[in-house]
Amino acid sequence: MIKYIGVPVSRPTIKDIAKLAGVSPAAVSFALNGRSGVSEDTRQRIIATAKKMGWVPNSAAIALSGMRAGAVGLVIARPESAYSNERFFFEFIVGLQRSLRENGLDLVFHSSSGLAEEKYMYERWVGERKVDGVVLIDPHINDSRPYLLKKLGLPAVIVGEQVNGFGAVLADDAAMMATIVEHLYEKGATRIGYVAGDVALLHTQKRFDALREGAQARDIEVVIADGVEVTEVASCEAVQRLFSGKTPPDALVFDNEILALGGVQAIQNQGLVVGKDVLVISCEDSDVCRVLTPSISAMSKSARSLGEHAGIVLARYFNDGEYHPIVEERAQLVERESSARRLNKK
Repeated sequence: MIKYIGVPVSRPTIKDIAKLAGVSPAAVSFALNGRSGVSEDTRQRIIATAKKMGWVPNSAAIALSGMRAGAVGLVIARPESAYSNERFFFEFIVGLQRSLRENGLDLVFHSSSGLAEEKYMYERWVGERKVDGVVLIDPHINDSRPYLLKKLGLPAVIVGEQVNGFGAVLADDAAMMATIVEHLYEKGATRIGYVAGDVALLHTQKRFDALREGAQARDIEVVIADGVEVTEVASCEAVQRLFSGKTPPDALVFDNEILALGGVQAIQNQGLVVGKDVLVISCEDSDVCRVLTPSISAMSKSARSLGEHAGIVLARYFNDGEYHPIVEERAQLVERESSARRLNKK
């Protein structure tokens, strides 16, 4: 069961405050963001009402003092190899920075060795008034970060999960995996191997569940290699272990293109042909999938759009005090040589 630890109830919205204070939502926005447009008496009355309703004071205090940082923070808490090799993170940051720039905001980026350092950075940023909000990525099981952000009064958009009191950008990982299973079934796959990274990540769990459900409905066996480091070598070794079993997989699904690249090498080491003896699909698309021989089928979704939408959600929140979640378009399968033909059954 997916659970977030200790996340309090959502904060009051600008409309809630406006109703209780007997003013318009625009007046509340002006008051809490330190802008002209309301009298000083009205401003103080709105601020007093907001405090009574539990409005988090940090952001309001910064705004009223004219000391907004004008920046949004992003921490990537993964091993360096996990994000330096993947195109996904580069595209995500490009999209995020673009939308922030268009809204007059800067990006403060930090890479960390783990969640403890990530949470320390949030506390430090708040103490130094370095950012006005953060983009939280990689939500995971029993995630304590939303509770910390709520405690710190730090606005945030969470990429990949809807959590009470925060903004969200959502993608349907379960539907993506269901598309993959259906495609492999139509191509004659009977045993699917899935090579995945961190099992604590919610998107990984959603993919696991959808894979097992879809495979069970079609009488397909599933084998999983999880906790695989995002390198070609680690993936190659993981796939070789899958092939060492009594019944090797006839189809392989990889979390990203780097893992797929290592998997292709392992398949070739077995004397097998990708797309003929073993089908291959990557959950992330990139130039690697397109130029590799044979080319690799992949799920097409825009990491740049994901980052851009995260920036938009926060920028809108800074403007009107309300979170407006964005749901991404469903990922589409780009069929290439690695899964274009039905399996060659001997």
